[in-house]
Amino acid sequence: GAMWSLCEDNDSNKQRVADVGAIPHLIGLLHAQDSFAQSQSAGALSECSIRNDRNKKLISDHGAIVPLVQMLTSADLSVQRLSSCALCNVCANHEANRRQAREVGALPVLVSLLSVSQVPEVLSPVAGAICNLSMKCPENKAEFSRLGAANVLRKLVDSPIPSLHGNALAALEQLEMV
Repeated sequence: GAMWSLCEDNDSNKQRVADVGAIPHLIGLLHAQDSFAQSQSAGALSECSIRNDRNKKLISDHGAIVPLVQMLTSADLSVQRLSSCALCNVCANHEANRRQAREVGALPVLVSLLSVSQVPEVLSPVAGAICNLSMKCPENKAEFSRLGAANVLRKLVDSPIPSLHGNALAALEQLEMV
């Protein structure tokens, strides 16, 4: 939690975290048996990747995408929420990470979670991840379409919860862009 707090809205601290070699250690915690450790490390990685392409590359190069995808299937809602946030941010405006996420099977797992979860705090970052994974990526758009993501997103657009409404709408717009 402390690492996450240090990085929140602080670009110089995000760089310091990378410079001191903390990113591989945070990624190691994604494999912890303790769901609190998993969720906190996912949150810190998510925050470290916002507006920082160097950290996005470090995070993916050190193998975070596979455990983040695996964490989407956790029974712990906090783990689901924060791993989807991390995927959303690590893949934002990063072509190689979008491709890697597709190659390791993130897309069907995200659509499955979007289809079965009833929790807005989980659904919103999942929709955000679908949006960012679809942006400027025809292969991911096609796969999400094949998986039926647009049908689920259309239902979520009516949510009275602003973040869920906004992320579902943004994802739907990405998927339906020609």
